[in-house]
Amino acid sequence: MTGNDSARADFLAALGRLRQSKPTHPDLILMAEKGLLKISPASVAKEARRSRTLIGMEGCKYPDIRREVLASKDQSPLQIKRSQALKAMSDEVKRLKSAIQVKDTALAVARLKIAELERRLQEHEPLDPKVVPIRRSRQGG
Repeated sequence: MTGNDSARADFLAALGRLRQSKPTHPDLILMAEKGLLKISPASVAKEARRSRTLIGMEGCKYPDIRREVLASKDQSPLQIKRSQALKAMSDEVKRLKSAIQVKDTALAVARLKIAELERRLQEHEPLDPKVVPIRRSRQGG
């Protein structure tokens, strides 16, 4: 195997390990344990134990591997978990907003009903002048 083929194979193997969140480099193992492992040209080069400049910038020696690394950037297990968590939180926010709208509507209907019942009660049984009415706070509307 030539030097180019060896480096290419090292980069591809490293990318595969990082996609599976199973690095072999000690620094990257620690990052994976902390949930901070990200796929980037630098992390792939470190895992491959090769120079970052081989895949680290435009016009590098292995542009095809660089493109594959950059395409995998958002597919790391950490990024997938984060995306799933954000989607779940967004769904929860939508559900809670809907529940608030239902609650507000039910509260408005109840207040209208109470006002109507109070009006009807006043028509049929006016308050005794000695009775002090309960004051309502204006906080809730």
